[in-house]
Amino acid sequence: MNMKRIYTPIIALLLIVSISILSFNAQVVGAQDIDFDLDYSDPASDVTWVYENGTTEMRNDPKYVNIKWLRSELQPDNETIKLTIELASPGKIRTDNITIYQINIYTAVGNASHFIVNYTNGNCKLRTNTSASFINESIEYSISGLRLDCFVNLSELGNITYYNVDASAETREYENETIGWVLKKDFGWEVSGSPGTTPDDDLTDGEDGGIFDLGSDLCIISIVLALILVVVIIIAILARRRY
Repeated sequence: MNMKRIYTPIIALLLIVSISILSFNAQVVGAQDIDFDLDYSDPASDVTWVYENGTTEMRNDPKYVNIKWLRSELQPDNETIKLTIELASPGKIRTDNITIYQINIYTAVGNASHFIVNYTNGNCKLRTNTSASFINESIEYSISGLRLDCFVNLSELGNITYYNVDASAETREYENETIGWVLKKDFGWEVSGSPGTTPDDDLTDGEDGGIFDLGSDLCIISIVLALILVVVIIIAILARRRY
């Protein structure tokens, strides 16, 4: 029996199928558009007060950390995103060294590592959560009453396979001798009404770059076919030596 005649067409077929799926997979992944236009609202007045003794309570002030809206918008140049924190009226963006406005930018599924835009005391900077070093120490920004706009160049965010944002605003204030210092913090994120939550990290629905989307499924299939191809080649070599 000529084993070469049997295995050669099988190997060729598997090779063609693998290459075809890999090619199609690359087209699918490349065609998946990232939506940079997000609009999240936080209707609740839920500023968290954290006291020195560890107790907490919810209040609707101070107004300068009470987030009402969090927005992201791709600019006309397609190279910049505008990130906006808008406070509840009659709030006003505060510029001092104890009030911090922060926007987290998530560019990969899992949210383990992400980018941080920090505005404090007239300085707007960009870094990652895994490093204290700043990528950009002079992010362009503008302030209009209760709104803070920060402009981030997409090139500074590296490879973007998923996109989402959340934000926080916080300050520390001395109340009196009895109460002492109080941390006052509010959040803006995808799911309104749930303080402190982060963007949706359910990766099983195939949306927003989930790991079980079509492109990833095809990639897995391609890997399996490649392994089968290797096994068939090994069997063919062994069979050829035997016959």
